[in-house]
Amino acid sequence: MRISLDAIAAGLGGFVIDGEAENDRSGWNVDGGGDVNGDGLTDIIVGTLDRDRSYVVFGKAEGDVVSLAEITAGRGGFALDYEDTFGARPIANAGDVNGDGLDDIVTSSRSFGSEGTQSGRSYVVFGKADGDLVSLAEIAAGRGGFAIDGEAANDLSGESLDGTGDVNGDGLDDLIIGALRQAPAGSFVMRLRGYVVFGKAEGSLVELADISAGIGGFVLDREMFRILGAVRTHGAGDVNGDGFADLCAFPAGLDPRQSRTDLAYVVFGKPDSGMVSLDDVGFGRGGFALEDDVRGSPRGAGDVNGDGLGDLVVSSSRFTGSIVGNVPIREDKINVVFGKADGQIVSLETVATGIGGFAIVNGWSSADGAGDFNADGFDDIVVYGTDDEDRPQAGVVFGKADGDPVSGDDVLQGRGGFAIDGETGDAAGRLSTASGAGDINGDGVNDIVIGAPYAGLNGPRSGRTYVVFGHSDA
Repeated sequence: MRISLDAIAAGLGGFVIDGEAENDRSGWNVDGGGDVNGDGLTDIIVGTLDRDRSYVVFGKAEGDVVSLAEITAGRGGFALDYEDTFGARPIANAGDVNGDGLDDIVTSSRSFGSEGTQSGRSYVVFGKADGDLVSLAEIAAGRGGFAIDGEAANDLSGESLDGTGDVNGDGLDDLIIGALRQAPAGSFVMRLRGYVVFGKAEGSLVELADISAGIGGFVLDREMFRILGAVRTHGAGDVNGDGFADLCAFPAGLDPRQSRTDLAYVVFGKPDSGMVSLDDVGFGRGGFALEDDVRGSPRGAGDVNGDGLGDLVVSSSRFTGSIVGNVPIREDKINVVFGKADGQIVSLETVATGIGGFAIVNGWSSADGAGDFNADGFDDIVVYGTDDEDRPQAGVVFGKADGDPVSGDDVLQGRGGFAIDGETGDAAGRLSTASGAGDINGDGVNDIVIGAPYAGLNGPRSGRTYVVFGHSDA
């Protein structure tokens, strides 16, 4: 099996979502939104790079093209308008934060802050069935959701964000918010922080300073020696099988020339609001660490091997020893790490040998969970982000229980997965995101969404998002 995005654009096996205007670069962020409007179909989140707007597109079964201009007008979904005018903004499914049975959305304006402080502001938008445009200024006022304000100047809180599921076991879904921190003048020591914000039903403002104090959530904390860095955060699913949703955190410098940690962390969910030291997690207390050439934040991948525990995907990159034109050549790899209950550190080099997971090699550089795309009982992986013009833009690697490595070359031939070929002229190899999206068309099989922000039906770089329906015969 091989899927062509040209066919998806023609409405065969999915549909496309076209950007509103030139240079919007819609599809910069894409994700499944959960069931925001309560119609039983999973909805789609589409973010942009150069427009102060994001979109929720309601799920549907047919292959007709969706125009984001129509979504702005309230037909087939709704738009979200931001308070500020600064660049790309993360946006994600938050789960059911307020317990009303509808899935919610979390997004951020990282540069927001009174008098230019850039402390950052995140927003939880409660699910709703109508198509009325959502003003995030109204959300900040407690109407239709709530805002989450950064702790200190220049934190850019909301630099990363995600829904986590129910971390503290109170029946409401929770959030994790990452922040950027800069060392004080004259110092190279700073505290990198991620914030777990517990779900709640009312619209009062949440202050991350309160979360640091253990009120309404808890902090992930690590002291590091660098000038500029951030904690990038994602939900992990229930990795250790204790009934609490778990978290992923990756503290790293933003400048690759700075010292780096090469460690990522899986933090186990818990009912209390005590601060979590990532150094403690690295020693196996309250979670475990991942080591060896970690290149980015781990993400929850669902249950890839069918053992009932949540698994992870994480990218790694190592120097091959070769230099071409003064440029060190690195080898990218995607690692699927199986869930486990103990705190022992996980070496990605060991995972590559088939112990505790498996590696995806000779292919793509980024990945996310796809859900069960082929209905075989194992959750799958969507892979993307290659810069090799001879390769397709994305692919799906099927879940499996063994630790044998998966080769991108095999996937291209339909062994262990399949390739997704890019549409002519939509900037092959430059996709920004791809993600599992849940069941958008209601056929009982999970679907995926793929962003192509450099495509452009409505002007150069207006952007396009592809919705690829799952196949039980894949």
